[in-house]
Amino acid sequence: AELRIAADGFISQHTDGEGTENVGSDLEVATKIRLLEQVGWRPATSLLAGLRCPTGGDAVTSDGYDPMAKLIASWEIGERFSVDANLGFGGPTQSPDDSDRVFETFAAASMGVALGERVGSFFEYFATLRGSGRDDEHAVDAGLTYLATDDVQLDVSAGAGLNRAAPDVFVGVGVAWRFHEP
Repeated sequence: AELRIAADGFISQHTDGEGTENVGSDLEVATKIRLLEQVGWRPATSLLAGLRCPTGGDAVTSDGYDPMAKLIASWEIGERFSVDANLGFGGPTQSPDDSDRVFETFAAASMGVALGERVGSFFEYFATLRGSGRDDEHAVDAGLTYLATDDVQLDVSAGAGLNRAAPDVFVGVGVAWRFHEP
């Protein structure tokens, strides 16, 4: 089991006619529980469940406590390749001005390739499917990971939306730090 604390970080959002706003994102607290180990072609399977809290700036916060859950399947294919797929559901509120909750389904598929002992790469497709007449989002991204220590991983990524509802382009940097008992 894992306890996760995550955020999208600082977001720079440009709106035509209103300029650019740089704000922090909402914070997510979640737990990931391993259900099955990989056996042959049956994937390692985990459940991720969490709650996004309204800590972000006005331009990006949903201004509500938003639940989510995701089923994750992972396959190690040889020593260099991995494939991951996930399917999830969420119920985010829309914004400080719109407290309606829209239920979403989200899915992603990614492939990872080890480039060296501590360096890896990934390519990912992801989608958010919404009801209630709201637009779906489709996007792709790719990135590099670097295992700085056995417990700290750094990453950088860039991506693009595949339709009008998704962000045009985005970049990200990240740090994953594993805490465990000595």
